[in-house]
Amino acid sequence: MTDRVRWGRGLAPLALVGAIVLYPLGVLLVQIFFPDVFAFQPSGRFSLDAFHALAQDPLFWSSLKDSLVLSLAVAATATALGAVVGHLVVRVRLWRPGVWNALLWLLFFAPSFMLAEGIMLFAIQGGVASGLGIWSQGLSQIVFSPLGVGLVLTIKLMPYAAITVSSALQAVGQEYDDAARSLGASGWSRLRRVHLPLVRGALWASFAIIFAEAVSDFGVSSTLAASAHFPMIPYAIYSALNFVPVNFSGAAVQSLLLIALALAVQLPQVLAARGAQRVMHGHRRQWRLPARVNGWATASLAAFFFLALGLPLVSFLLWALVPDVGLGFAPSHWTLQSFAALLGSDIYTGGAALRSYVLALLAAGLTTGLGIWVMWAGSRLSALYDTLLTATIAVPGIVLAAAYVFAWNAPWVQGTPLALYGTYGVLVLVYVAGGLPYSARLARVALNQVDQGMERAVLSLGGSSTKALVHVTLPLIRPMVVSTFLLIFTGVFFELPASSLLYPPGDPTIAVAIVHQFHNVAYSVGAALSIVSVLLLGATLGVFRLLDHSTRQPWREARKEVEYTAEAAERLQVLQRTADTV
Repeated sequence: MTDRVRWGRGLAPLALVGAIVLYPLGVLLVQIFFPDVFAFQPSGRFSLDAFHALAQDPLFWSSLKDSLVLSLAVAATATALGAVVGHLVVRVRLWRPGVWNALLWLLFFAPSFMLAEGIMLFAIQGGVASGLGIWSQGLSQIVFSPLGVGLVLTIKLMPYAAITVSSALQAVGQEYDDAARSLGASGWSRLRRVHLPLVRGALWASFAIIFAEAVSDFGVSSTLAASAHFPMIPYAIYSALNFVPVNFSGAAVQSLLLIALALAVQLPQVLAARGAQRVMHGHRRQWRLPARVNGWATASLAAFFFLALGLPLVSFLLWALVPDVGLGFAPSHWTLQSFAALLGSDIYTGGAALRSYVLALLAAGLTTGLGIWVMWAGSRLSALYDTLLTATIAVPGIVLAAAYVFAWNAPWVQGTPLALYGTYGVLVLVYVAGGLPYSARLARVALNQVDQGMERAVLSLGGSSTKALVHVTLPLIRPMVVSTFLLIFTGVFFELPASSLLYPPGDPTIAVAIVHQFHNVAYSVGAALSIVSVLLLGATLGVFRLLDHSTRQPWREARKEVEYTAEAAERLQVLQRTADTV
């Protein structure tokens, strides 16, 4: 393969990244400064009117203030709570430690809008709390307030800090604690002078990520925050594009502002992380845990996860089985009519679950395959693509969806196959754009672990680079392929912000359908739809795990065969070079 061909193959993924990420975001910027581009009679007039109009809008300043204050408070609270949970998971002997790690990841992947809706079903008048006889006006006022919105966001985003801090503590190891202990330092001194400085970078990273997630979260802002009349920027962007009169320029400016807010806390996080990384190297020893299980720590974690996951799940189950939970939970009140309603002809029922299932399978397959292709084809530029795609992670989902509205509904695409707005094509495309940064990064890590000599061995035997990828590389990175597929599938299945703006008319996704049912006070049907969708997702993940287990041995044999063939080919090359020399 010539250098020209290699560089041509390496630049090919740039066209993909440009089409699904750079082009929509570029159009978003154009809309801000050239607002007449999308007018009935387009023109290239430069204007800052969008900034002036937004500056004079009191609702914008209210949503900006509320979003900033709430996100900072949530970031601080969730980081502190996550640090405590991460410390308990690593340093304290818990009952069934694997259970708590699994619950952390389950909460990490749980859709924020479902957590919010579950807590709302518990706290509303006539809800689960009423049926249990524990409802009070104070409970409802707390949940449907900025404090309740912050509580839900803190619960949802805590795993970011817990997972990051626990990983940092494991990277530090036992030796630093032993050194401080040998010098007579107390437990509090070791925590303050040793552990906290060593995980400072992890704490800053957690704070930055949680702030970015909180300020851009659409699930809570479109459900609980909207019901509490607490304006936030993500829902303001959605309202500007979804309600009449449509305000394209206002939505574009607020989208740019949301990106700026998400990036605002990155610099101190990077500086702090660099300082922390200097001591995390070399051999480390595993933490020594106490011999006895800590009952208080185990009970505290159990109480937290019941509030975070158990309470919403119980609320969904009771509302799905008892249409009027305020009357109590006597056996005579139980019925399956809410589940039966999912079989009706309403577009916001069972058909939405099947639709999302197919879209998630398609998007996950495309995203996983394209992530591998981008990093394989652009191997010489993999660092560039990794940096470029990682930067797009800072773009909130609602902003990317707004950019797609502008890009694929622009006047210059009308009458062409690129007029994708209002079709399934734009929905799949935005799913791929949102998941590609994660897929490409995982693929880069996996591909870097594959010995390049194997591909050279295939080429020396007359094979092509594509054949080396299919028959050598993919079998070796199979675990990454399966994990990436399931990661993207889970995220797409319950994706809400992009789906809310881009779903084809009359064909809502499961997330849109669930939120629609709750907004229309069809709580029982919405709860039943939530239960069915969770069971469908869980069954799919279970089937994939069984299939993965049943096919793992044949793939291991294939991997051994690949490694043996590559080794034989390398030996053949050595023999050929020796013969040529002689």
